[in-house]
Amino acid sequence: ARYSHGPIFKEYVADLYAQKQRYRAEGNLVWTEVTKRLLNSLYGKLAQTAPYERLKEWVDDPALLRYEMLDPESGEMAMVTQVMGSRVVTTGRIEHRLAIPAIPAHVTDYARLYLANLIERVGWDRVLYCDTDSLIFRRSDLGRISALLDADRLGALSVDGEAASLTIHAPKDYQFGPKVTLKGVSKGSRRVGPDTYEVRLWPHLRTLMRDNYRRLLQETPLLVGDKGEMSETQRRGLYPVSRRLKRLARRYLKGTVA
Repeated sequence: ARYSHGPIFKEYVADLYAQKQRYRAEGNLVWTEVTKRLLNSLYGKLAQTAPYERLKEWVDDPALLRYEMLDPESGEMAMVTQVMGSRVVTTGRIEHRLAIPAIPAHVTDYARLYLANLIERVGWDRVLYCDTDSLIFRRSDLGRISALLDADRLGALSVDGEAASLTIHAPKDYQFGPKVTLKGVSKGSRRVGPDTYEVRLWPHLRTLMRDNYRRLLQETPLLVGDKGEMSETQRRGLYPVSRRLKRLARRYLKGTVA
């Protein structure tokens, strides 16, 4: 494919960024977050995939079904979904017809290149931690990038927080002052050991249909405050949420830390 150069989504970004700044100045946290997500997630839509539909037909059957089967033509596992008289058989995923992967590919590689340039300015041996769009380093090194700081300018850097302590266990697993960042462990989880959390498990529709919804309701201890077991009448119509223990390996596998 051949592409022309030029700024894309310029009006979209300018308009939403102005709204985000206005909401932030007003102290409107909800709409500040909404506009932030709209800005940050647009490029990802252009890399979206879709299930490959091998078959789509109308059937005279009102049943709600979803199950896996072996596709005799391809030898792959296929997913059969039937709802409101429509039966769809899908195998794997393909690039969406409206996708343009070149755009999100270069959005992400430019971001990583810029992050590497920032680390170079601060010093590779001075940066304590980095994520997709952020750096953590000592306050004494802030002057190395002070010319790039501007909380109101689009694309500039800003100081999002300061802390007297930092504990790093693994990527996306650290404590910055009182704030704990722990990927894969939801905010409602309970810490029961040094590296163990009790988390809530919300089964997907596929799991509910595969394992039988009624059996799950009977066998799963539901979370309704801490009031104990529920009667059959109370259970009807509720979503089966269970508790599971999650143990963190906390191993760093991306390099050697001196």
